[in-house]
Amino acid sequence: MHSFCGKIKRSIKTNDEADEKQWTYWGENPIVPISWSVRTGEVLYNLRSALDHLVWQLVLANGQRPNRNNQFPIVNDASEWNNSCRRRLNGISDRSKQTIKHLQPFNPTLVLRTDSGVCPFDAQTFRILRELSNIDKHRYLHLIIVTTGGIGPIEFGENQPPRRTSDRPLTGKGQTGALKKGKVLFSIDDLQQPLSPEFRIQIKFESRQMPDLVVETVPNVLRRCLQAVRGAERLLRDRNGY
Repeated sequence: MHSFCGKIKRSIKTNDEADEKQWTYWGENPIVPISWSVRTGEVLYNLRSALDHLVWQLVLANGQRPNRNNQFPIVNDASEWNNSCRRRLNGISDRSKQTIKHLQPFNPTLVLRTDSGVCPFDAQTFRILRELSNIDKHRYLHLIIVTTGGIGPIEFGENQPPRRTSDRPLTGKGQTGALKKGKVLFSIDDLQQPLSPEFRIQIKFESRQMPDLVVETVPNVLRRCLQAVRGAERLLRDRNGY
């Protein structure tokens, strides 16, 4: 994905329009390979499945026999917990149940201490994992799009301050969101200003159902989910002596 975005940056060209200096994307509308959607779905599915495997092993470790209802619950509201706990966590120890309760999205962000160190944990990550996994399993492949997230540090030629042509304030404007041919990414009102902006071209989920959840890039979302699953496994293992 990093290489893909790097190639796209080559099609961002400067041009002068009226009294503005503009940076415009002149490449073709970027099409993300469908294989990325398939592979992303596989990662999400496997991470969600790993949590269910974890509960299965906790039942066995407690000397009980797992059943088809056993799975790792992820609930948004504390009022849903008792019902989910009774059905899905039947057979695991009370201590494991309490630990899993601490990891639910209805809790604030936690910093958990385990025998192997500090385990920072954002419980909202499991909500994201659950929703993204359900969409992929039951509805459609995730649409992954190329977006522009604004600009990074602005570099000047030879690290020197720009030579201003006037004393008036410099103003600029930019656009973010899905990338398409002809989109003006950034513009300033001084044609002589020697700016070299670094554009953040990113790969993100496009989801009409989760606009508030998928604001990060695809790699960052997957990384967060992986860290959360590993953190849950480590916490349950350390707290139960497994």
